[in-house]
Amino acid sequence: MKYALVSLMCLMVLTACSSVNLTSKFTPTPSARSLSTVTPAQRTAMASDLSPAPGGTPTRTPTPVRRLMIGDQPFEFLGAFIPGWHWGMWREPEAVFVDLIKSARRNGMTVLHLMPPMYEKQLGVYDEEELRHLDFVVDLAAKEGLYIELPFIQGTAIANNRDYPYHNGGGVEGLIKNREFREAYKNRMRAIITRTNTVNGRKYAEDRTILSWMVIEEPISAPWNYPNGSPNVTVAEVADWVEEMASYVKSLDSNHLVSINTTFAITTLVDDDPLKILAVPSLDYVEIEDAEARTLSPSKRDMGLYRRSLLLSRPVVTMISYTASDALDQEKICSDYNWQADTLRQVYRSYHESGAAGYIVFSWGSDHATIPPFAKGDICFTYTASNKPMAQALLDISSQLGPRNSPPIPLQLVKVSPY
Repeated sequence: MKYALVSLMCLMVLTACSSVNLTSKFTPTPSARSLSTVTPAQRTAMASDLSPAPGGTPTRTPTPVRRLMIGDQPFEFLGAFIPGWHWGMWREPEAVFVDLIKSARRNGMTVLHLMPPMYEKQLGVYDEEELRHLDFVVDLAAKEGLYIELPFIQGTAIANNRDYPYHNGGGVEGLIKNREFREAYKNRMRAIITRTNTVNGRKYAEDRTILSWMVIEEPISAPWNYPNGSPNVTVAEVADWVEEMASYVKSLDSNHLVSINTTFAITTLVDDDPLKILAVPSLDYVEIEDAEARTLSPSKRDMGLYRRSLLLSRPVVTMISYTASDALDQEKICSDYNWQADTLRQVYRSYHESGAAGYIVFSWGSDHATIPPFAKGDICFTYTASNKPMAQALLDISSQLGPRNSPPIPLQLVKVSPY
């Protein structure tokens, strides 16, 4: 995720089925059909513009996009990614993290994609101090009306950080092929899911602040992010692992959604259609990062994965970032926030019109935070309340989403619309 930039952040901070048939057809109910923002004409256009799967063209006919729901109301959210280095804030006054969360809500966000703290220093040994800080943050988010997407691990980090308990030069390859890692990872997930929050006494498995458990962030990254070469895995192996972990999460917690985050780099797996990874039955929704505003490109470069993912039987959330090395005009990104804010509005509009279920912006921070030296390059992409152009763009997007981005307080569990 975020390619080389976040690989560095992860290096310094973070610890942290059988073949899927994509040809099955679904018959949506009238109520589900009315929930989609995508018209039949738009769905036909998307179908005609799909990038063909390896060895042929897409075989599944378009279906209405399923939505995230709170009760009987659609939930189409604006959120922000919180990088792992923010967890250094626990050594500063708690007011810093309070400002981060309160300012995010004031500027229109209702979901935080929150990298977890480094709570497992060696396999099976969990740091209670780190977990108590997570308790504090989750409780604060609940009070402010912010949902949390909580991933269990960052796929690129385990390829680069030798001190990481799951370190493997091939990243997710180790989680898949090392039996000890595979079982320890289940224990890692169970440690959080079955935990009781020490601040408010709520069990995580019952806490409505959790939007979803994210099985993994960025299982496959760009080739240059791997010191020993890209993961030696097949589409089937990754899909089997994702399904095994997602179904295990559901066995522990039937209340919350289960998701995955990926970038377009997943398409570097060419032995089979990588969409099969996102189609495993135990995932409720997928989150796909666009790190260079590809949706605005006249050629729609590499947009096939996103467009075909809209044909799956689950919502699709987009993460909007400008962190890829060839993303747009890097000089403008780092200096012209008016242009950057306008680009954000355009990217949001494009994905909204395609039927996205939500939007995570990379990234949000506090004006009172101390950015560590290794993350100084992140300043171009870390927006705060004092960045008026970007803050206004976020407020504009939130205003356009209106009631769909206004969850009730106290928060309620988020579900997926029926067909």
